[in-house]
Amino acid sequence: FYNGEEEQPEVQELKLSDAFEKPTDEPNLELKCKVYNINDGKNKAIMESCGWLNDYMTFVNKVREYHADGAFDDLAIDIEKAIDYCIDNDILKEFLKTYRSEVTKSMQLNYEFDRQLELERADAIEEG
Repeated sequence: FYNGEEEQPEVQELKLSDAFEKPTDEPNLELKCKVYNINDGKNKAIMESCGWLNDYMTFVNKVREYHADGAFDDLAIDIEKAIDYCIDNDILKEFLKTYRSEVTKSMQLNYEFDRQLELERADAIEEG
C-alpha cells in the first residue's frame, strides 16, 4: 500500500530491477509488486471493503491536517489531537486507547524519517 504525500497512480507495479545500480533488460533476479494507493479518493473499493484500513487512513489524514504547518515542535501535540479525534469519533478507538504511546512514537519516527529524506534531497540538489 502507498499512503505517502506525493501524487501516485491508484495502482502501479514496482520492479526490484528498477533500483539496480546498472539497469538491465533481463535481470537475473526480478521481483514485481503491485502497489495500491490508499490516499483519499483512491481505490475506493479496497477502502470500502476494509474498515480497519479506512479508519487508519482517517487517522493519518487527521495527523496531516493538524500538522499542516509542519512545525516539528508541535508534531507530538498534533498526533495526540488526531488520536483524541479518532477516539471521540469511534475510529480505531480501542486500538488507540490501548496503544496510544506506541502510535505516537511510531508516527513521530515516520515524520522524522520523511523529514530527513527531504533534507538529504535538498542537500543533494544544492551540491549538484
